[in-house]
Amino acid sequence: MKKFLTRFLLVFVMLFTFSSFASAQTALQTSKITDNVYVGAHTGVSIPISRKNPFPVNPFFGLTVGKEISPVVGFNIEGTTWMGSHSGTNKTDRFDYYVAHNAIRALNVGANMSLNLRRLFSGYVEKPYLFEYGIEGGFGWLNTMIPHERNLNDLSAKTQINLKINMGKSRAHTLGISPTLWWNLTEGNKAVSFNSRDVQFGIAISYVYHFKNSHGTHYFKVYDVGKLQEELEYYKSHREVIEVPETPKKVVEVFEFDKVVEIPAATVIYFAWNDATLDAAGMAELDKFPAGASVHVIGTASPEGTEKRNMELSQMRADVVADYLRARGVEVTSSEGKGVATGATSNRVAIVMNNTNK
Repeated sequence: MKKFLTRFLLVFVMLFTFSSFASAQTALQTSKITDNVYVGAHTGVSIPISRKNPFPVNPFFGLTVGKEISPVVGFNIEGTTWMGSHSGTNKTDRFDYYVAHNAIRALNVGANMSLNLRRLFSGYVEKPYLFEYGIEGGFGWLNTMIPHERNLNDLSAKTQINLKINMGKSRAHTLGISPTLWWNLTEGNKAVSFNSRDVQFGIAISYVYHFKNSHGTHYFKVYDVGKLQEELEYYKSHREVIEVPETPKKVVEVFEFDKVVEIPAATVIYFAWNDATLDAAGMAELDKFPAGASVHVIGTASPEGTEKRNMELSQMRADVVADYLRARGVEVTSSEGKGVATGATSNRVAIVMNNTNK
C-alpha cells in the first residue's frame, strides 16, 4: 500500500510540473465575478492505507461549491462526511474501538485548487471536451468523532486526480470519478507532517452542474486568436468588403428636448468570426441613434461556412442589432440577413441604415 501511495504522489507532482510548459492560444471575453460558478455532490468509500487489513470501508458523501478562475484553474470549497470509523490514527487495530453511536463519524471542510490538464495540454474550446482530466489539492479542517475520547480537530489535506465526462448539448452537466488521498496532518494536535499512517485512500463519484453565465454560455466565451489573426491579415489584402454609404455624408436634425441630435446615415457593426454577440464597441455605435429614429438593419456573414450557416448567422446578427435598438426606443422597420453579400469577399457585419436620410 505504501508503494501505491508513493506512485500516486509521484504522478501528481509530475502532472503538476509538466503543466507549466503549455501555452494557451485563445482569448477570453471578460466575465463577471459571478460567472463560471458550479455546484456538485460526491459520494464513495475510503480505506486507511496503513492497516494490514484496510477493510471494512468507510462510506462518505459531500457537497462542493466552486468557480473556474480560468478555463484551466479553478477553486472550490468542499464539505465531506464519513459514516465509517475505520481509521489509521490510533495504534490499536481493533475496529470496534472506533465504532461510534452517531451516524456521522468524521467531518472535513476544505478549500482546494484544481488544474484541468486536458484543456491545458489540448487547448481550450468554447464547448468543453467530452472527456477531461486534471488534478486537485488543498487544505482543510478535520473533526473526528472517536468514542471514549473527545472529538479531535486536526489540519487536513487532500490530493486528487479528476477524470470527468461533460454531458448535454451545452456541457452543463459533469460526471466524474476521482482517486483521492485524505491526509490527517496533525493527528490530535501533533506537529504537522505528511505521514502515511494517517491517510485514507478513496474513490469518489461526483455530479457537477455549471450555471449559465452572463454572456449566455455555461463556460468561458472564447475566441481563437490564431483564426482572428488570419482573418485580420485577409481583410488587409481584401479591402472591398461591401458598399456602404460614407458616414456621415448626410445628417438629419431631430429636435429632442431642445437639443439637436445628429443621426448617422449608416453605421457598420462588426462581429467576431462565427459569432453574433454585440461587443462594447458595437453598442457604443448603436447608442448614437436616438429614440424615435427610424432604421432598417442588414446582416451579413463571411464566406467560410455553408450557405445555410451563413444565412442563419447573418440573420442572428441583424436581429441582435435590431433588438438592441428597439430596447432604446428606435423604430426598426426591418432586420434581414443576407448571408454572404453579392460581390463581397468577407463580411462579418450588420449595417444599420437610417430611413430618415432617404
